[in-house]
Amino acid sequence: MASAKAKAKLNRIIRNRNEARMLAEQIVADQKKIDEFQEQVKKIAAEYGIDKVQFELPSKKQRLLDFMSRADMNRLDMGELGYVNRVQAISEHVWIATDADMSVSAPEGTRSLRSILGKELFMRATRRIVDPARLQELIDENEITEEEVAPAHYTRMRAPYIRFEGGK
Repeated sequence: MASAKAKAKLNRIIRNRNEARMLAEQIVADQKKIDEFQEQVKKIAAEYGIDKVQFELPSKKQRLLDFMSRADMNRLDMGELGYVNRVQAISEHVWIATDADMSVSAPEGTRSLRSILGKELFMRATRRIVDPARLQELIDENEITEEEVAPAHYTRMRAPYIRFEGGK
């Protein structure tokens, strides 16, 4: 027989899933209303030369994403409405070309490629942005080593997001 703690935890999980399902259903219903409203707004906007009007539901979507992340839930079934997937995007590689490209999220010890290479090699390794192929050519030609340019590159994880799929 299950303990009172285990029953309470199970009830909390079920209640949280039901709340998440209700929130997802509310987002879908709100999106349908927004789509209808958006069609009306597009007609009016076209009269004023506005090409694109977009509406978002960031707070509700963010609440659902936060719940799914905390619950380590990747899929939420919504019956006839389909389901919601929590998607974790892959990481992205970031090159820091100049000191102006340095961001707050850059790891400690990160330096700009310009400060590492100097002007001449920097101009050969970049166009408007860092060209990894040209930089690799400089490494292959022994103009510079991978260890020397490593502080100008880091990888960061992209933020997860939710995707509504299926349903009517």
